[in-house]
Amino acid sequence: MPTGTLKMWNAERGYGFIGDDSGGPDSQQRSPAGLKGQETMTLLTAAECREIADRKMVEAEGDPVHGKEFRATAEAWLFLAEKIEQAETIEALKAKGK
Repeated sequence: MPTGTLKMWNAERGYGFIGDDSGGPDSQQRSPAGLKGQETMTLLTAAECREIADRKMVEAEGDPVHGKEFRATAEAWLFLAEKIEQAETIEALKAKGK
C-alpha cells in the first residue's frame, strides 16, 4: 500500500493534499460526507474534480451573493483536475520507460 505525508488538511471542508513518499505526484484527498475530521479519505480523480467544478458553477449561477466565490472554487477544482491529468500522463510515460 502506498504511503504519504500530509501536506495540508482543511477539516472544515474535509479535504487536503498528501505527498507521495515514493516521489510520485501529490494527491488530493477528501473525507466522505458525514466523516469530516475522521481518518477515512478517498482519492479524487480528475473526472471527479471536474464534476465538483460543474456543481460549483451551477451554484454560482443561482447565488448572486456568493456566485463569485463559487466560480473561484470551480476554477480551483478545474486547475486541480488539470494537475491530476498531468501527473497521470507523467506516470504513464514513466511506466512505458519514456
